[in-house]
Amino acid sequence: MVASVAKRFTATTSMGKVLLMTLHPKPSASSEELAGHIRNALDAAGLAMEVSFSKSAVDIAPPGVSKGSALSWLLQRLPPEVGKPVSIEETLTVGDSDGDRAMLRRSGFSAVPANASADVKLTAGYVSSCSDGEGVADIIARAICWNLGKLDHWETQ
Repeated sequence: MVASVAKRFTATTSMGKVLLMTLHPKPSASSEELAGHIRNALDAAGLAMEVSFSKSAVDIAPPGVSKGSALSWLLQRLPPEVGKPVSIEETLTVGDSDGDRAMLRRSGFSAVPANASADVKLTAGYVSSCSDGEGVADIIARAICWNLGKLDHWETQ
């Protein structure tokens, strides 16, 4: 059933090593619509999977697998910087869609551009007033100022 939904609504499919499947909707379908159909098909099949979507893709993963769990996994495996491991509390994450929320919640500093979805904005500590690439540039500039002690607070007031 999931395969038939994927075939009807997707233009391309890519799959990681059994942990994540990404579906890209055809131009005639939205990611949100595709995610709804996939959730319904998974529920009907009795499969417990995480389904998240962005403007251009739908991700399907087993429970507990997310960008947040990937961030934790990666930080545990990074070599220590100057003898000190990178902690999740010192990590800045930037996202704009549903699939980024777990990662944004897990990191010490989280930020989103102005064009992020409303739900994702509620998850972030800082919401840029700029969109897309300009928003990311603003976030990076803010992180540098914060790190240099030129800001009293990270969060959006």
